[in-house]
Amino acid sequence: LEMNAPLAPGDSGGPILDRSGQAIGVVSYISLDGSGQTRRSYAVPVEEGSDLITALRAGEKRDVPVVGLLFDLVHSGQGGLDGAVISGVARRSPAERAGLRGSTFDEQDNLTALGDIVTSVNGQRTRDADQVIAAIRRARVGDTVTLGYTRDGEARTAQITLVPKASVPDLQE
Repeated sequence: LEMNAPLAPGDSGGPILDRSGQAIGVVSYISLDGSGQTRRSYAVPVEEGSDLITALRAGEKRDVPVVGLLFDLVHSGQGGLDGAVISGVARRSPAERAGLRGSTFDEQDNLTALGDIVTSVNGQRTRDADQVIAAIRRARVGDTVTLGYTRDGEARTAQITLVPKASVPDLQE
């Protein structure tokens, strides 16, 4: 479900209710613009009897799967760059262990070099950061994904096992 509700970081995992108060989705992804306003938000649809509803009723807590990447939303998918530009890699994350690199900056915080550019997830082409994030969110914690990326014009791949967002301190809101 794509939404236009004014959500904020930290709202992920919250329910989306219909007019009769029934849960119809769970917020899974929020994209903010440069001013901190919601650009896009998505919820995973839920239906009575679904695995998600059954797990939630049983008290199971599910966390968002992540690889540990922060994306450059200004350059991703822009100006001929087809893919998601990595602005940073979270410390002690699967992405760091896989050797992925973020952008570099000088002492005045000016961009000096773009990071790796993610171009596919599990063989499916991704044109920007939103598509990479959506593809990762379709998987579950513990799944292994193959990220296709370019570094200095050279195509590479990395196999990365997804971990819970809560286990990567640099990604906490």
